[in-house]
Amino acid sequence: MLRLIPLFCPIAIWITLLFFFTALFLAVAQGRRQLQKLHRIPCSRCVFCTGDYRLKCAVHPMRAFSEEALDCRDFERETRWKSRIGLSWTCLGKFSRYSHFN
Repeated sequence: MLRLIPLFCPIAIWITLLFFFTALFLAVAQGRRQLQKLHRIPCSRCVFCTGDYRLKCAVHPMRAFSEEALDCRDFERETRWKSRIGLSWTCLGKFSRYSHFN
């Protein structure tokens, strides 16, 4: 019995390390998939995005910037003209008449 202990300890340590690094790899892979999914949320590029934390979206305020917004039927891409001259909703929100709330 005492002869098996020196053999068992290194094997147990290697198995524990294998499980640890496998769990670490799986957690990083799952985090990467979740991050890629969140980057597909189109709200920041939408015309209806207000840029205000109190009312994030004029059409679907409860679904805005969440995973439910991935399949938003009301998504309309912001035009290049509007973003090129700097008139996006986020820029207008800073200079609106309600700017004292920001």
